[in-house]
Amino acid sequence: MTIYFYKVEEPYGCFSNFSAHNIYISGQDWLTVEHYYQAQNLWAVLMKG
Repeated sequence: MTIYFYKVEEPYGCFSNFSAHNIYISGQDWLTVEHYYQAQNLWAVLMKG
């Protein structure tokens, strides 16, 4: 059985990277996993110059 979790309001939506669950990584609190992911992408672009 495949479980899909693309939309927060649907079953298993709590596993979506857009789900409103804070995460705490390396001393910083992020609103969602997606916020953390996008920040890491931006940091990688800025570091390339």
